[in-house]
This record gives sequence, structure tokens and C-alpha cells, in this order.
Amino acid sequence: MKIILLNILLITSILIPLSSIGSDEEDKPKSIEGSSNTTNNEGTFIDNRDGKTYKWVKFGNKKWMVENLRYIPSEGNFSVYNNDTSNIYKYGYLYDWTTSKAVAPEGWHLPSDSEWSELISHFKTNSLNYDTVFYAQYAGYNDNSYFKAIDTFGMWWSNDEKKENIAIVYYISSDYNGISKSGYGKTLGLSIRCVKD
Repeated sequence: MKIILLNILLITSILIPLSSIGSDEEDKPKSIEGSSNTTNNEGTFIDNRDGKTYKWVKFGNKKWMVENLRYIPSEGNFSVYNNDTSNIYKYGYLYDWTTSKAVAPEGWHLPSDSEWSELISHFKTNSLNYDTVFYAQYAGYNDNSYFKAIDTFGMWWSNDEKKENIAIVYYISSDYNGISKSGYGKTLGLSIRCVKD
């Protein structure tokens, strides 16, 4: 009898960890904890172009995607980090600025500089954390097929230019709970988050 019980315990201890290995649930955005969110403040939508599902959260009066875009356009410049397709689900694609302006799902758009500023103000006012609420994905960037900073920096395009060859970019570092603004060359490959029209 003792041998049978021991065998059952050993089988159970092996099966439980195996059931969670490779689960996509670990990479999906989680519900906001410690906030007053309701079903009107977060949800999902399906991109009808390819059937991919994205989570969104309402910050202030705007609905923001809280996942990086994973859409493959028919034209334009885009890549996946290190050309490794296993990075697509978690990190999404990296798009140059021109392509980023044309790939938002229907009913969504690339956020403007002012929309990014509103988001930052909302986070500061409500003492929110970008990692757990915005679900910052540190996808790094692509500079002419030179991939760098995965799991260190998340960088997202805005719809606005700083000057002719420079666009406004917002970025987060994995070791700093804050978002910064800068200008980068439009040919870089960066992530995209979209805002509901």
C-alpha cells in the first residue's frame, strides 16, 4: 500500500509541472491588480486581417493595446528580433516608421505624441507601473539588421516627426519604472502599440 501511494505521489509531482511548461498563458498580459478596472476598462479584440487577438486596457479616456503588434504587412520594412520566429508571439514585429504608419488594425491608429504624453500623465497621476499595467514588452530594436537590447528596452513609435528623418519615440528600460521620449531615425525597426480611434 505504501509503495502504491508513493508511486501516485511521484506521478503527480511529475505531471503538475509538465502541464505548465511552454504555456502561452505566461506570456499573455495579465489583468490589472490593485486598480479599479471593470469590463469596460479592459478587454480583447481580434484583428480581422489575420485573426490575431490583442488585449487592450483603457487609460484615462483612451483604449491602448497592451501587446506589441504581430501583423505581417504585404509591403514595407519589418522584422522579428534576430530573425527568430520564436520571438514573434511575445515581442511582436519591429517596423520602420513609414511601415508603422500603415499597419494598425482597422479602428485603431499609431498613437500621436500628445496621446503618449496623456498616457504618461495618467500613469504618474495614478502611480501605475508600466511593467504590470502597460505590460511593457522589451523587444529591443533593429538597426539595419543589427538587433540589440531585447529584454532591456521597449521602444515604440509615435505618429509624429521630430524633423525630416527623425520620428518621436517612447521607450522604457527594464530597470526603470518610467517612460522616456526621444527622437530616432525612421529606418530603425521598433515595436508598435495602437490606440482605439
